Amino acid sequence: MDNVFGIQSHILQALVATCFTWLLTAVGAAAVFFVRQVNRRLLDGMLGFAAGGMGAALLLSYAVGGVLYRRALRLRPPEPPTPRERKENWRMPPLNLLERPTWSRGRTLAMYALRGYLVLAVLLLLVKTIQLGVH
Repeated sequence: MDNVFGIQSHILQALVATCFTWLLTAVGAAAVFFVRQVNRRLLDGMLGFAAGGMGAALLLSYAVGGVLYRRALRLRPPEPPTPRERKENWRMPPLNLLERPTWSRGRTLAMYALRGYLVLAVLLLLVKTIQLGVH
């Protein structure tokens, strides 16, 4: 299962899968431009089918995840219990003795994306506040 689509990189596999799902979503959403009116019963049926598909995907993902988790637990030897006195006497080391963690390029990029999202959200809140104050 490591070589899906003939691609070795897991990141490239995730990118291909993401683009595929985006394409299917875009094609489904593009139908709005070509159809003027849709039967109400058809919409109800499509909504029910989508909800059922999402529910099945959710349950299946939990089932597969649970099976894989149980299998991983069986393969790993149990950890020895920590003595009680060691638990009770443990103290956090001083912060100046701890090393600063090094972030990977991906984590750094994700943090900048989150910061950008936060700035954008604050700007949108300010714009909305000004709009409400003017009216």
